[in-house]
Amino acid sequence: MSEAKAAGASKTKSAPTAKTQGPKRTLPGLGDFNWKDLVTLAAIAVAIAGISIAAVRNLDFLSIAEQWLIDFRLTALSKGQPEPHPGIVVVTITEETLATLEYRQPVDRDLLADTINQLRAKGAQVVGVDLLFDQPTIKEKDDALRAALNGWPVAPVVAWAGFEEGLTRKQAQTLEGFFEGVRVRRGYVTLESDKDGTIRAIYPGREDEFTKQFELGFPGAVAAQVGANPPRRTIGLNYLTRNKISEPMFLRYEAQLVPVLPPELFKDKIVLIGADLPDADRHRTPLATVLGHGAGSLPGVVIHAQALSQLLDGRTLPRVDRTTEILLTILSALVAMALILLETKGWIKALAVAFVVGLFVAIVSLPLYFSGPLLPLVAPVIAFLGAVTVGSLYVAGRYRDKKRFIRDAFGRSTDAKVVKQLLEDPSALVTEGETRELTLLFTDMENFTVMSESIDPRLLVSVMSRYFEGICELVIKNGGTIDKFIGDAVVAIFGAPLPLPDHGSAAVDCAMAIRKFTEDYREIAQKEYGVKLGPTRIGVHSGIAIIGNFGGSQRDNYTAMGDTVNTASRLESANKFLGTQICVSEATARQCKRVIFLPLGTLRLKGKQSRIDAYTPVDKDSSALPWFRTYMDAYRMLRDGNTAAAEIFAKVAPDSPAAPIAAMHAKRMQSGARDPVVALDSV
Repeated sequence: MSEAKAAGASKTKSAPTAKTQGPKRTLPGLGDFNWKDLVTLAAIAVAIAGISIAAVRNLDFLSIAEQWLIDFRLTALSKGQPEPHPGIVVVTITEETLATLEYRQPVDRDLLADTINQLRAKGAQVVGVDLLFDQPTIKEKDDALRAALNGWPVAPVVAWAGFEEGLTRKQAQTLEGFFEGVRVRRGYVTLESDKDGTIRAIYPGREDEFTKQFELGFPGAVAAQVGANPPRRTIGLNYLTRNKISEPMFLRYEAQLVPVLPPELFKDKIVLIGADLPDADRHRTPLATVLGHGAGSLPGVVIHAQALSQLLDGRTLPRVDRTTEILLTILSALVAMALILLETKGWIKALAVAFVVGLFVAIVSLPLYFSGPLLPLVAPVIAFLGAVTVGSLYVAGRYRDKKRFIRDAFGRSTDAKVVKQLLEDPSALVTEGETRELTLLFTDMENFTVMSESIDPRLLVSVMSRYFEGICELVIKNGGTIDKFIGDAVVAIFGAPLPLPDHGSAAVDCAMAIRKFTEDYREIAQKEYGVKLGPTRIGVHSGIAIIGNFGGSQRDNYTAMGDTVNTASRLESANKFLGTQICVSEATARQCKRVIFLPLGTLRLKGKQSRIDAYTPVDKDSSALPWFRTYMDAYRMLRDGNTAAAEIFAKVAPDSPAAPIAAMHAKRMQSGARDPVVALDSV
C-alpha cells in the first residue's frame, strides 16, 4: 500500500477492501456440540432404543399395537391375488341352507350325505368336513352319512375335537363311536387365538386322548391326504387376499346348490364343507384391521381353507427378526438425535420429524407388497419420538447454558443489540472454536506502573474506573467486544461474536475515538484527582484468528487466539519506539476508505519473519496542511532510497502529529538507513 493511497492523496483509485470470512465449521450445524455431547446423545439414543424394544415386548397395549400394524400391513399392503385360489372350494351351510330343512341343529345328515356323494360324483379330489358329529340323530340319516364318507377313494377328513375344545366325555365318546368302522382321517378343528382374539396361527395337531396317536390339525390332515407333509409345530398363518380385499379368496357355494352346479367347479378340487352362520363358528382375523370386525371375522371353515392353501403352497408368514428390530430401532433413535442437532427453526424441525416418521412407515411397509421382509414399526417409531423428545430437552438445556454464558460473557462487553441477537439465535455463537477474519485492538497506558505505585489505591480505583468505562463505552459504541483487561490494558475484538463486515474500519474509528477520549481524560484526571496519566497507545491489526471458549469448563473465556492477536499487541508496543499513539497494520488500513493515514514504515517485529507496513490515522483536514505534504514528500524519498529525505524530514513542523515519526526516520538515516524498514527486535 503506497503512502499516497494511505494518505488519501490519490482519489482515482480506492484502496481495496479485505473480505470478511464467515464461520468455518467442520460439522455443519453441530458447531455448538463437542464430541462429549455427541457421545452422550448417542448413548442416550441406544438406551432409548433398548427401552422401546422392552416396552413393546412387555407392555400389552404396545405389543397389541405392533401386532395390529403387522396385521394391517400384511393384509392391506400385500400384493393381492387377481383370482380366487384355484385348488380349494368351500361348500357352506348357510341360513338359506337351513331354511330348506325341517330343523336347524344338528345339520340334517341326509343333506350332508347327499352333498358328499354329489362332490364325489362331480370329481372332487378330496373332501374335508368341518362339522362335529358329537351327537347322534336319526339312525338312517347317520348311516347314510357314514356310507357317503366311506365311498371315497381318498379318505375324507372329518372334524375332530376333545376335552381341550370343551367337549364333554359323552360328546367325545359319541364322536369316537360315530366313525367306528368308517374310513376317514381325523383333523383337529382347533383355532388358537391371540390375546386380542385374532386367529394368527395354524394349529398343528396333538396326541389324541383316546388313541394316544398324534392327530394333525384339520388343515394339515387335508393337506396330508393330497400328499403334503404338514409341520407338527405351530406356524404363523399368512392370509391370502384378493386385489380387492373385500372379495372372497375362495369360491363358495351353498350346500343345497351343489346338486345343480356343473361338475367342472369341483373336479380335482379340494372341497371343505362347513358352516357360514352369523352367530356360530366365526373368528376374528387380521383382515379386521382393514375390513372392520364384522367383515374381518371369517367362518372357521374359511380360516381352515386359508391355512390349507398356505400348507399346499409352501408359504410362510414373515416374522420380525429380533436382530433387525434392535439395529433398526437404534438407527431410528440415532437419526432422531442427528435431526435434533441440526441448527434450524423449530417449525422446520417439527415438519422434518413428521416427514421422517412418514418416510420410515413407507419404507418398512413397501417391501411387503413384493413379499419382502417384515420390519418392526412400533419400537423404532417410539425410539425416534423418544429420542426427539430427550434430544430436544438436552439441546434446550445446552441452549439455556449457552444463553446464560452469552449474558455473562457479553452482557457488559458488547452492544446490547448484539446480545439480543445472540439470545434470539444462540446457534449464531460458536463456542467450540472457529476460524474467522477479524480485527484486534490493544490499548496500553504509558508509565502506568510508576503512576500506580505513587498514588493511594482507592484513588487509583476511581481514576481507572472512569478510564476503563470510557474506553469500553467507545468499543461497544463502534461495534466491538471487550475481550479482556490486562492491568491497565484493554483488548477488544471487532468481528466477533457476530461477524462485522467493516470490522477494520470500525476498529480504527474506535482507536481514534479512544485517543481523543484518553487525551481529554488526562486533563480531567490532572484537574479533578491531581493524577498525571500517561498517553494511551493503541495497536490495531486485522487477520485470521481462532475464536471460541478457552480455559476449560471451570473458567470459560470467549476470546481470540493466534498470530493476529500477537501482532496487534506488538503494534501497540511499537508506538513507544515510533513516537505515535496509534499503530495500524496495512491489513486494517486497506479496509478504511474514509480515513487519512500517515505511513510509519515497514516494521520488522520481534519473532516475525514477515514485515508489516504500519500507519497511523490523522484528522481528515490534515492532508491540506503543509506539514502533511512535507512528511509525505520525505517518506516517498526515503522509500526511493534518496538520502535527501533526512533534510526534508527535518522540515516537518515540530508541533505536528508527524514530528516524532519524522525525527525517528531522520535519526535512522543519519545512522545509515536508506529505506523505511524499521527493525523492532525488542518489540
